[in-house]
Amino acid sequence: MYRDIGDTMVGITSYGAYVPLHRLGPETKGWGFPSKAVGYYDEDSLTMAVAAALDCIGGSDRSAIEGMYFASTTAPYKEKLTAATAAIFRLYAGKCKVCGTIQYPPQRICTRCRAKDSSEPVRLSDRRAKIFTYTLDNLAQIPAFDLPMVDSIIDFEGGGRGCFQMTDRDPREVKVGMNVEMTFRKLHTAGEMNNYFWKCTPVRDAGPAKESK
Repeated sequence: MYRDIGDTMVGITSYGAYVPLHRLGPETKGWGFPSKAVGYYDEDSLTMAVAAALDCIGGSDRSAIEGMYFASTTAPYKEKLTAATAAIFRLYAGKCKVCGTIQYPPQRICTRCRAKDSSEPVRLSDRRAKIFTYTLDNLAQIPAFDLPMVDSIIDFEGGGRGCFQMTDRDPREVKVGMNVEMTFRKLHTAGEMNNYFWKCTPVRDAGPAKESK
């Protein structure tokens, strides 16, 4: 990331990194090597790049950022598609300028005060949230090792509610009121094309990684 100040370009002012939660290690069947971070089934170079970019931005004033660049191992002909995907699926809600109600997805008419075309964009991707309610789906079309799928309705800090699939979680530990944060992941693959969107995940504090068995 760099900032352009007048005629002087300041060098690297921030950097970010992302390490997947899951590990291959001594307890992993058939592994037999030292511990190694490994992406989950819904992670790839794009989702991890987005996570690293968000870590890079941190609490910076985004209006002052002139550019951000990242390199990936994606084939060159896919780079434009990859960049477009990250740009399209920004997680924004609409905030009513009349009563302050935050709605996701954005609506033309405020559900509270009925004001029309009065909303302004509000970013949700860097806000934490709490689980309002959830359901476990044992018939979902996801890898069997990740069943049941957890679909959750979450309330964002500062306002806004949305329904999101939950990842990097133990279904036995999911509960109402649980703190979560947002992460950009693959939803599914169709016709050799990956489909992406945001999921929620338990807040990831410092501690031991989750080792795959």
